[in-house]
Amino acid sequence: MGQFLNIAFEILSQEGKPLRPRDIIDLAKDRGYLDFSGGLTPYQTLKARVSEDIRNKRENSRFKRIGKGVFALREFEKMEYLAKPFEKIIKEKEDVLVFKTELFEQIGRFNGIISSKREITKYLKILLHPSNTIFIPRIKAETNINYKQLLSYVIVKKNNQILRFVRGVYSNAHNMLKGRMCIGFGGHVQSIDRDLFAIENDNGYLNSVKRELREELNLSDQNINNNLKLIGLLNDDSSLVGNVHFALIHMLDLDNCEINEISKLKGEKSINQLTLVNVSNLGDGFENYEFWSKLCIKQFYKNEVKIKCTIHRVKNYSLSKHPDIIVLVGAIGSGKTEAAKILAKSFSYKMISSGRILQEIMQVPNMETIGRSAFQNLANNFIKEDDGPNLLANKIFELITGRPYNRFVIDGIRNIRTLELLKEKLGKDITLIYVDSTIDNCYKFFSRREGIIDEYDFFKYLNHPVESEINKLISRANIVFYNHGSKTSFEKEITNFFKNTLK
Repeated sequence: MGQFLNIAFEILSQEGKPLRPRDIIDLAKDRGYLDFSGGLTPYQTLKARVSEDIRNKRENSRFKRIGKGVFALREFEKMEYLAKPFEKIIKEKEDVLVFKTELFEQIGRFNGIISSKREITKYLKILLHPSNTIFIPRIKAETNINYKQLLSYVIVKKNNQILRFVRGVYSNAHNMLKGRMCIGFGGHVQSIDRDLFAIENDNGYLNSVKRELREELNLSDQNINNNLKLIGLLNDDSSLVGNVHFALIHMLDLDNCEINEISKLKGEKSINQLTLVNVSNLGDGFENYEFWSKLCIKQFYKNEVKIKCTIHRVKNYSLSKHPDIIVLVGAIGSGKTEAAKILAKSFSYKMISSGRILQEIMQVPNMETIGRSAFQNLANNFIKEDDGPNLLANKIFELITGRPYNRFVIDGIRNIRTLELLKEKLGKDITLIYVDSTIDNCYKFFSRREGIIDEYDFFKYLNHPVESEINKLISRANIVFYNHGSKTSFEKEITNFFKNTLK
């Protein structure tokens, strides 16, 4: 998937003009970029990959469409053509089952997954009881944090393999989930599920599980009955999407079910690349999973799956050719500061902290003195000022040009405008490295470094407005470190990477 995006970027950069997918592929073959046939219709694959990148990243994609079947780099001075996406929309009259968030807090709010039978029983006895649930329009429930929508999340197992898919665009799922690998099937409880005959006093929940599995996987009730087991509850309050959902995690064991061809299981257009994956291989490409799948893999298969730090870089990008100035960006607790410290300690880089510089410009006490929330508020007000990004970029530029060092690593730029201004002032290439990690990993890194804090306080820091542009920087990065393993493995992997690339 990534190869076709890199090929498109290279050819469009070299040609300096918009091209059709077939033309891009023809040029790529002539110049030796395609080292395999790419299938019978590689231009269709390239078209699909670039279209998907534009759809998922929007203005943060490196590409844009300027006409039907014509692609350009976003930097080209051409008007963007906005094709109407083919996707499923939420029906205005679709009612879904919810419970009050206040009730969840009374029982005991948790974040992550619980799998204790006693705990599961305690929560469901109250949360799933008809007297505590109501149906409301889903279109309203998606943004109402006073309610939690009840979802099923079913992991399908056959022998020692797990059924995995890639979530397509023809789906009601949030945009952040589309195009991601997933091991969970299921969905909302709708009013039609309640209206069906049910022996369970659950407002139609069990009916909804069966309906979703019939729709998504063409599974019959015979396949589902007696093979479905409740194994956990999932609550994720780290984002707005997670804040309004609550999932019941099931395991569907198909060991004794005859399945001749996996592809025939596919029921909905949103289910793509359906395949059975050995449990031991679930950690491969871990960075490509949606967050709930990552949580489930770590919760239920932690002893069987190895999750490690992986490093991706833009094709043909050489750090050894652009080593002088490295900018490290990423979410709080992602490991970016640790990476910057390794460059400073082991590779003779002068480390510049954008947070320290900001403190000096604003003339306020440091973060340790006034607290992170207060500092974030001040920083957000500063960077929103017309000249804020320019003042910060100027100060960093002065530090780089006014010191007798050859190499610098800048830790923690959070604002796209600041980064662009710094590039202009330096008049030379810089290497942008994005450090990506799961939110639970970020919390562990942060707590280990700065002391244990309440997880919900950490979410406030993570979702503060001053941090809002961080995730947009990943599409601009030359190199991405996926920090999904242990702290030790992360530091070892990136140290080896720097050793091998900083000649």
